[in-house]
This record gives sequence, structure tokens and C-alpha cells, in this order.
Amino acid sequence: MNKFSYTLRLLKQCVLIAVLVAMSTVCAQADVIYTNRAAFEAATSPNTTLDFEAQNPNGPGSYTYYESSLTIGDVTYTQPESRMFVFGQSFYNTYGLTSSYLNQNSSAPSGITVSFANSVQAVGMDLGIQNTWNDPSLAVTFTLSNGDVINTTAPLLMDTSNTLSFFGFSSDFTFTSVNINGLSEGVAFDNFTYASATSSVPEPATMLLLGLGLVGLAGMRRKRM
Repeated sequence: MNKFSYTLRLLKQCVLIAVLVAMSTVCAQADVIYTNRAAFEAATSPNTTLDFEAQNPNGPGSYTYYESSLTIGDVTYTQPESRMFVFGQSFYNTYGLTSSYLNQNSSAPSGITVSFANSVQAVGMDLGIQNTWNDPSLAVTFTLSNGDVINTTAPLLMDTSNTLSFFGFSSDFTFTSVNINGLSEGVAFDNFTYASATSSVPEPATMLLLGLGLVGLAGMRRKRM
């Protein structure tokens, strides 16, 4: 085999390996779900957490009405139907709660959209359903600006001793906003946490393909020698 043919064959081999690795990476991409705050915070950094105590100066038995927009630091919460409230923990007979929370109240089909000043890669929060007057569903949907859609359920809070339950996720791609929505009257969340990066380990399929590629190249080199 002449030098040109060998170089061309080697180049084709490298391109094939690169394509296979890229394909395996795309296929392996998936949102990572967390139901434990400690695990979420260990896997993401740097973390910023926002609560809503300062946004409800009227106290635990009352509420503050924010209509369509609320900004805290680098984060803006919007609700197009002007049905966004911060409720005190005892206003709606939510016996298990200990602090104020942000709420998507009734007649709010657009949910609450959370927008970030800079791209993030992970979001987590203590999540619940304030009440089910509007719809019995406990489903909550998260729609990210990068196109990802994540579904979960949350505990019912009104007239129960339930507490908010942690739910978080990270994405392979950064995003600048997330819409939080549910059919019921009252998607509620507190201690909203976001992070700009996640720790990552190469996917097993990617590592395997890289290994096979290196072995193939080593074999070709031995044949040439």
C-alpha cells in the first residue's frame, strides 16, 4: 500500500470514528431527574437558591399579589393572565408548610415562566399543588427553552399535612427559561434553585467507541510497521 492510500484510509477511519462517537453522544443525551435536593446540589454548580419570604411581607396567614411579573435578582417570573401570588404558608389550610411559596393561581393556563439573565443547565425546587378546585390532576409540566419537556406529579397541599416535595432536573443543553404549568389551580413552589453547570461523566457507549477506535488505529499502525 502506498503512502497516499494509507493516509486516505487512516483519514476515513478517523472520520468514521468521529461520526459514531457524535451519534452515540446524541442518542445518549437525556434529562437527569432528581428527587433529592442534596443529590441535585452535589451534581450541579454553582447553585443559587431563591425563597419567597421577602416577597410576602403580609405574613404567613396572608398573601401578596404580583399580577404578571416578579423579579428576584437575575430571575424573572411571569404569568400572562396576571394570576401570580406569593402565599403565606397557612393561608390555604396548608398545614405541612413552613414558609411562603410562589403560586400559579386559578384561570392561569399559561403557567409561570421563569427566565434567567444567563443560560443555566439545571433547575430544582420544592414543588406542590396548592389545591385541585380547577382540575383534579396533580400533574406538572416543565417546558424548557431548548425544547425539552419534563413531566412529574406533585403532592396536594390544601387541607393536608403534606409538605412540598423536591423535584429537579439537569439538561445536556443550556436553557434560558422554563415554563412551569399544571391543569390544577395551584402549582406551588419554593426554594427555587438554578445552576449554570453540571458534573458529567462520559457515556459508556462513547467510551466504548473511543476505545474501539484507538484499538483500530493501533492495529493499523502495527500492520504498517
